[in-house]
Amino acid sequence: MTFIMSFLTENGITMASDSKVTYLPDFRVDNNLDYKKTNYYSDLNCGVSIWGKLKINNDWFWKWFEEIRESYFEKKLSNLDQFPNYLAITLNNLNINVNTGIHLAFYKEFENRMRPVIYHITNDRPNYEFIAQKDCYPLNDNDSFILINGAYEPFSGAYSSLKKYILKVRNKFLDAKQNNPNLLETNRTPESRLKKECEYIISTIRQYQAIMEMTGVKRIIGEPINAACFNRKGLIKEYSKIHFI
Repeated sequence: MTFIMSFLTENGITMASDSKVTYLPDFRVDNNLDYKKTNYYSDLNCGVSIWGKLKINNDWFWKWFEEIRESYFEKKLSNLDQFPNYLAITLNNLNINVNTGIHLAFYKEFENRMRPVIYHITNDRPNYEFIAQKDCYPLNDNDSFILINGAYEPFSGAYSSLKKYILKVRNKFLDAKQNNPNLLETNRTPESRLKKECEYIISTIRQYQAIMEMTGVKRIIGEPINAACFNRKGLIKEYSKIHFI
């Protein structure tokens, strides 16, 4: 079970995930890097989050991913924009039913500017074929996009409501700021705003967990929480193994 969130704004890209894993009621492993569900790659300036099964064949996902990444980028003509499709094709060639989903977010040039994009690579479809779905086209200024995945059933309605709520409230504040110039904070940088967005996403995972506990739902979202936020220039901040009291 897991909960991962990716949030794209004009300030940058935030990716966060709960990194507790529960396979069976009596089997739980926490402090193991193989169970980490969000990683940032500085050489590509991209973030990757994973939900679902954390093993591909007999390899931990991150070991498998590192080998695929190295193989792909050894070719000088390889580019990051085609990497999501390459991942999907590689998973399909394994010819195994892997219940896994991947968020892959990075910057690409669009209309002479570097803009954030995100792909969701998953086989959550009737034919179980992996595809690289571009969930967000290059983001425009003042736009935002949020992608949430995890243990959907029977909570898919709650995931959907949360996503709509976050975007709706953010847009309300953006409208208020535009209509009232005196609300602008002139001393805040895009980097500092991005850190606040990342902290908000982290706290949202905790709030979702708390609501489950309040309503008596078995705790399927846990700790620690890992997160990273980055912009077109690179990593701004990485948050590792955050625990809530």
